[in-house]
Amino acid sequence: MHCCDPDQNATSDDGEYDPSYKILEFKNSLEKRWAALFVPHQELSLDETLLRAFGRMKFKVRIISKAARYGIKLYVVTDAATAFVMGVLVYTGKYTYSDTRSESTKKTVQVVQQLCEPFRGSHRTVYVDRFYSSVDLLKQLEDMQLYTTGTILSNRIPRSMTIAKSSREFKAMNRGDSVSHVLTYTTTKGERKQAGLVAWKDRNIVYCITNDTPTAPMDECKRRGQGGIVTIKRPQVITKYNRHMGGVDLADMRRLHCHSTIMGQNRWWLKLFFYLLDVGTSNALVLYNEAMNGKQEPYNIVDFKNKVVEALVGPVLVDDIPSDQSVAHCMTNISGAERQRCTYCSLRGKVARTRYMCKGCGVPYCCIGSGKTDKDCFASAHENEGIREICIRHYRMQQTNTRKDLLKKRR
Repeated sequence: MHCCDPDQNATSDDGEYDPSYKILEFKNSLEKRWAALFVPHQELSLDETLLRAFGRMKFKVRIISKAARYGIKLYVVTDAATAFVMGVLVYTGKYTYSDTRSESTKKTVQVVQQLCEPFRGSHRTVYVDRFYSSVDLLKQLEDMQLYTTGTILSNRIPRSMTIAKSSREFKAMNRGDSVSHVLTYTTTKGERKQAGLVAWKDRNIVYCITNDTPTAPMDECKRRGQGGIVTIKRPQVITKYNRHMGGVDLADMRRLHCHSTIMGQNRWWLKLFFYLLDVGTSNALVLYNEAMNGKQEPYNIVDFKNKVVEALVGPVLVDDIPSDQSVAHCMTNISGAERQRCTYCSLRGKVARTRYMCKGCGVPYCCIGSGKTDKDCFASAHENEGIREICIRHYRMQQTNTRKDLLKKRR
């Protein structure tokens, strides 16, 4: 399988080298399709994610704070309300910033510019974290007719507006107090603009900059303290930031809940191929739930993927499943002392172990009375013939993979 011409050169027609050329055409075609099918809301969320990969590549990164630690770094922009992914930028080292006009522009600003280029002139609000926020970003997005809201590092704002931990002002502030400032800056066109800057004390000082939301209105939030739960004041701009900033994280959670299995593949472009395929499935789920508009209960990613598979290959595959009509479907104890994973829970992305299995299917299921919670996966799996057969196939695939692992260890 290839996502581009195998004889294609990494150098484009204009002479620029792109290390991600093997997946670039496929990624661009998907992004065009996503933009044609979905119109984002007012708020956009921009953040980075790390795709776990160990293959040979020049742009592999190591981020200790991420769960994957090693892999391909991706910059992603999503619709904040639905977590619909609108664009993906692959980090390829210095070549990531080769398309920008000015070399003096900060790299983080160049990343935001490239991802927000399709929304130029739409007057939307882009929510970013402190890794990207700066006064330069406000200037560049102002020229693109976009607004910016995000937390910001203290060394990226004027010193007169910062509050040091050792200062008397910090010690005199109570938890929930805030200080608002007006930050004046000049755009690249020479126009004088103003932005709001708020310093809010939670456990530490949190700085937030915005040219879209007023910093004066306040609301309340709950925090742990004084031996229980306390209510403190909080600026509304911080509330809006917390509400709209998690679009990329939500999209990752939905994708990883039922992601495609890539066994033993070290080719980096194949990792990106399946990543984009999962993102496209997640986006299709958003489109489907939006189209239903409350007519039925919204699908989750697992049920939606099952429906997609049934629509593509048919609802039932019974050619190699033996007929077990003569065997009663009832629960029986698993022979041996070791428990096995519940197959129905495994299909839903959960891990649960049980001592019972179906006598007719030979598949382990949770049943009422087992475990800490009362759940009956046996009944849920046998409500539909198609679901039961999917469980049988999944269990057989797990057994096959287990045997392969044992053979590898013996070798």
